[in-house]
Amino acid sequence: MKILINSILIAGMFSLVSCATFRTMGVNAIAPSFNEIIESAYKMNDSLILKEGIPSNIILLEGLLGFSPDNRNLLALTAQAYCSYALGFIEDTDPERAKKLYLRGRDFGLRALKVNKKFRKIVNKEKDFKKAAAVLDEEYIPDLFWTGFCWASWLNLSKKDPVALYDISNIVALMERVKDLDGKYFNGGPHLFFAMYYSGLPVPMGGPEKAQAEFDKVFEITGGKFLMAKAFYARFYATIIKDEELFDKTIEEILNTPSDIDPNLAVMNEIAKTKARHFRNQRMDFF
Repeated sequence: MKILINSILIAGMFSLVSCATFRTMGVNAIAPSFNEIIESAYKMNDSLILKEGIPSNIILLEGLLGFSPDNRNLLALTAQAYCSYALGFIEDTDPERAKKLYLRGRDFGLRALKVNKKFRKIVNKEKDFKKAAAVLDEEYIPDLFWTGFCWASWLNLSKKDPVALYDISNIVALMERVKDLDGKYFNGGPHLFFAMYYSGLPVPMGGPEKAQAEFDKVFEITGGKFLMAKAFYARFYATIIKDEELFDKTIEEILNTPSDIDPNLAVMNEIAKTKARHFRNQRMDFF
């Protein structure tokens, strides 16, 4: 509640400023501070506080974007907020709602990317995401990653829709660009995406082998302290190769590891534990 009240007060403060130019300047000035807020949130060890706080921060971010609609930093952060909220707290209990949140996050991410005139022109005219992503440099890593993450998460929940599968090439193009620019971004996030992507490919295409290699890269980058990667390893790799022992061992390892084994990952590791329990409860559906 306190976070929501603060959000409303900040938004209200800007609404009192009559000059649109000054309002935009004010929003742009405080936008970078939200990156520090996000980093602090990941260090929390209470996922319930994050669950209650993210929605009010989404309201604030969208309100600020009303004053500065082309602020890339705010657009990418809004995409990240939607993705994080859906993945951590909605997906396992209400997948249909999660799909809507992921799409909304993707759309904010695409808006951030399209601030770049070259990217926008290529996507709008040629629909070629690979070519468009190639024009972006390191500055656009968050925009690329969170757009791809939201899009991929939506697709993962939409596998029964054959039309949705047409989007996979666009998602891969965005994530390949992130991996080329910085494969270590967000705890090896690009490698984690490809680990799950390859897990869905058949053996003749080298799916499981490539997936294992990508998971190994994530474990190396994070020192094995990013428990969400291990949760996905159990869910997307162990189940595909039908290794029940590996699945059980990985789940137990997650549950027995302190969430703050890396203080910077505390809240994400806490969420990973919740997902591990959820996956364990679904075990009969996997094997």
